[in-house]
Amino acid sequence: MAKKIKHHDSRNIFWILAGIVIVVAVVIFFSLNSLKKFENNENPKELGPCATLSGDDLSLCWALQNSSLSFCDQISEDIKKYECYAAVAVKTNNDLICDQIDSRDMKYLCINQLAMLKKEPNICLKIIDSFYKSQCLTYSAMKFKDINICNIIANTYYKNQCLNSVRALPQ
Repeated sequence: MAKKIKHHDSRNIFWILAGIVIVVAVVIFFSLNSLKKFENNENPKELGPCATLSGDDLSLCWALQNSSLSFCDQISEDIKKYECYAAVAVKTNNDLICDQIDSRDMKYLCINQLAMLKKEPNICLKIIDSFYKSQCLTYSAMKFKDINICNIIANTYYKNQCLNSVRALPQ
């Protein structure tokens, strides 16, 4: 014999089901809201470590996770956007990305990092400013313990600084 459901039991079931529907709707809303800014780009491979982030931090995380500048382009603050470009350049080992950075200092830092990473001091020659170029070449000469890199530096003062720095390194 089937048990008859009392009126107050059916109200409890209604409120439980209503609560579940509300929780599901809230989860879906927030999931869609956090993903909507990326709906016109490639889909991220997975949320992974990016799951708890939002805003520019989420864009940076997805840019690195997917090696994609399109996420960097969605960052509103210029400096953070350039940091994102540099991070993707380093991750992808692509110094051409550094050329897309508008900030001189950030661009030179990006080029410097790639010169070290790729073990190619000639990448430093992309730097126009003689001071920053000599710094990049000096760091390369010191890192690779190669005094010949100093000879690339045109400015005599900076060249001598480079030579002295490399000579001062422990052998």
